[in-house]
Amino acid sequence: MTPRQKLVKLLHVLASTNISAGGPPQAVRDITTALARQGIDITVVATTDVQREAVEFDRRVRVRVCRTLFNDSLGLSLAPRFPSVLRAEMSSADMVHVHELWHFPQALGSLYCNLKEIPYVVSPHGELSDWSLDERRALKQAAWLTYQKRVLSKAGGIHALTEEEAAALAAKGLSANVHVIPNGIDIARIQTTLSSSDSNLTKSSLPERFILYVGRLHHKKGVFFLLNVFARLAREFLDLELLIAGPDPQGMWEKLSLEAHELGLSSRVRYLGVLEESSKLRLIELSQLIVLPSFSEGMSMVLLEALACATPVVISPNCGVPEVQSSGAGKVVPLDVNSFSEAIREVVNNPDRRDAMSRQAFALAVEKFQSTRVAARMIKFYAEVLER
Repeated sequence: MTPRQKLVKLLHVLASTNISAGGPPQAVRDITTALARQGIDITVVATTDVQREAVEFDRRVRVRVCRTLFNDSLGLSLAPRFPSVLRAEMSSADMVHVHELWHFPQALGSLYCNLKEIPYVVSPHGELSDWSLDERRALKQAAWLTYQKRVLSKAGGIHALTEEEAAALAAKGLSANVHVIPNGIDIARIQTTLSSSDSNLTKSSLPERFILYVGRLHHKKGVFFLLNVFARLAREFLDLELLIAGPDPQGMWEKLSLEAHELGLSSRVRYLGVLEESSKLRLIELSQLIVLPSFSEGMSMVLLEALACATPVVISPNCGVPEVQSSGAGKVVPLDVNSFSEAIREVVNNPDRRDAMSRQAFALAVEKFQSTRVAARMIKFYAEVLER
């Protein structure tokens, strides 16, 4: 690799293409599409569970998925073809972009890069937050000492989604060559999807008014907290319902539904499961607002989708987008029931205020998170790494 070499072929290494894996597969889908539009040859190598729904990548992006034989929550899935496919694709790559931490694919990807002297960058996707580090702490401490710190310290650059993530990296002694670039959202794709007739969701099949949570059912996402918030609002807004959509890998809905029953809300809290893309976006568009009370987040793709759908949001400070508040696109409020209830009440109870937030939400998506804008920043980041 010679200095100042132009980036032609970029290889992304992704732990999973499955929707149940959370935001990274969708984030990689949108940024690779935007990069491909800039003329960069993009290949994604990832594992996938064929029994679960996967993100659909743009036709301009070459995707090589390696089927897993089993899956666990540590990312130790057995995908026999992955090492050979990864080695083959690396043979012609100018740079490798590795996504997430604590996974076999990213560990192997960085190892191959070091052996072949190929520059690589890493996107932790929020995996160094206190909440994330507390999960399976002993295993992660062992991983940090044996390989994970080395993966990050040997990287040509580290991509942080937020200033908070950059601070977490600095606290780990990894402040060199960290670039803060947000996730991007493909607004054109979303608008095209919303204008199509593919979705089977219509206003007539939904409650007249509802607030919406979209995402994995996981303790760190604050879904139990949200249920308590809704219990307070339900007494005031008799026509309001709470809809929940997204994967439930840990079987959490059973406990949520039991708690909803105990709160007398069984008829007003519905779980819709994992929705296809068009239905999910249509649901976001028709909702009163998106509520994301996360205790930990890298940068929520659902939040960006809501902005692109011109839907107001009420979020916790942990969602990593303070511009929601300053731009008037929604509310960023502390994680207590009173604050969240009041913020949601303000939107639901004031149509004019909601309409204004809706306009500002879309404007914020275009101004800061449009994937073409983010791709331009990412290309500059890649170029700086190649020039080192």
